[in-house]
Amino acid sequence: MDFRKHYIKTLQPKDKEPEIYHFHIHVDAQEVMPDETTAELLEAGLTHDYFDPDFHVYGRNGDPTLPFEHFAPVQHLTFVTSNAAKYREMWHKAVDIVERSGSECYVEGEFIVVDEPVNCKPFDRSAYDRIAPVVDPTTAAPFVYKSAIDGQMRSLPAVVTLRRLNPEVNGRRDRFRRGEMHLTLRDDVHPVLLELLCNLGFSVPAIPKLVEAENGSLKREGDGEFSIIRDMPLTLQTVDMREMMRVANLAVRLIEEIGGVADGSIKIEFATHFAVLNGVDYSTSVPPVLDKVRFRPDFAHLDHNHLGSIDANLARLTRNARQVVRTAPHQDKIARFKEIWSKTAQLTPA
Repeated sequence: MDFRKHYIKTLQPKDKEPEIYHFHIHVDAQEVMPDETTAELLEAGLTHDYFDPDFHVYGRNGDPTLPFEHFAPVQHLTFVTSNAAKYREMWHKAVDIVERSGSECYVEGEFIVVDEPVNCKPFDRSAYDRIAPVVDPTTAAPFVYKSAIDGQMRSLPAVVTLRRLNPEVNGRRDRFRRGEMHLTLRDDVHPVLLELLCNLGFSVPAIPKLVEAENGSLKREGDGEFSIIRDMPLTLQTVDMREMMRVANLAVRLIEEIGGVADGSIKIEFATHFAVLNGVDYSTSVPPVLDKVRFRPDFAHLDHNHLGSIDANLARLTRNARQVVRTAPHQDKIARFKEIWSKTAQLTPA
């Protein structure tokens, strides 16, 4: 395993505002790109950002052998910045490189307006049993799911359905999503909470990451091996931001009430640029989007301006973020990673 290809979870600066990279560019290849294409993207300033193809969360349809779906690409590279000019420059470079490669790929440019930690607390079984009680499926439908953990039919706070984008049928609105949410948890989240969230229609991939230690090198385990965490960005994409925000509000509220998360965050992103290149098939390769959501009556009041206890008025937050990116300097993530690797090498015995 080439550890230098892993993304690194960097430490947030102490006594300062947390670092937020407002612009992301992702190259989502549906096949392994030619080596020269990958090398050119890395030289341009992108970094490897692998998804773990062998990681799955099981329990779909109440079957402990069936994995919940995820729509992770075969190969994934990332660029982040908060500088608007650098973002535009890198966007054109990335699209040009991928287009010339001939590889089936879509490139997405995102504007992050919410990046907040979620409240963490121990798992509360009584809260879970109150929110997702055991029910008779004949009377509780459609708000019902089968738990693969305990085999019980339980009440579902909302029913979320997805659909594939189809610009030929639905026109320009369906050329790409308008935005998405990432509810990023670790693989140590309580399995009962995770199963409930998965039944709300989220894509459930995992990204293995190395971790920066307090001394600026890579963190190691007791046996000397590098520590690796698995971030699970539970993802929902949409062409209707308000409906997606209501689902995001529900998901964060479930975490705040049920607990079982030791570390997690919520991101809300607008898709500002996209390029669907070299024959990508919308029906199989571009992830589905939110189609409809129906809330259980006791959750029907949830609005689109909150994420649980977090005030999240998108119009205001978008205005604030636009002000930041006009003057924010570009912070080179690759240089940051190289610095961490350099300190790691200095501390490694010969």
